[in-house]
Amino acid sequence: ITQQALWGRSLDYAASGSTVARNIHYRSVIQEGFAKEGSRAFFTIPKWITRVFMNAPVQGTLPWFYNEVLPLAEDNILAMASKAYCGAMKSASSSGERLKTEGGTQAK
Repeated sequence: ITQQALWGRSLDYAASGSTVARNIHYRSVIQEGFAKEGSRAFFTIPKWITRVFMNAPVQGTLPWFYNEVLPLAEDNILAMASKAYCGAMKSASSSGERLKTEGGTQAK
């Protein structure tokens, strides 16, 4: 993953010569990357995720991810969604009852 970032920065480095391409000096490429962006020049979570998914063999990694990784948090996510939905429904029903009582009729 960091090799892809290094390769991209190396190509930019080679093309940044004044009139012609210059030889790639990897130490300079790495130093300039760290000076500009720190470790984020070569590794961030979003970079890692996108590169893994773009390079992942579809028949191996993706089924494993959907069948093994996503279900790990499924119960918690469903519970949070249920609480949010129930809270929204209670809020909507109570505001509906307030509207009925404000209109002069009592809610049943």
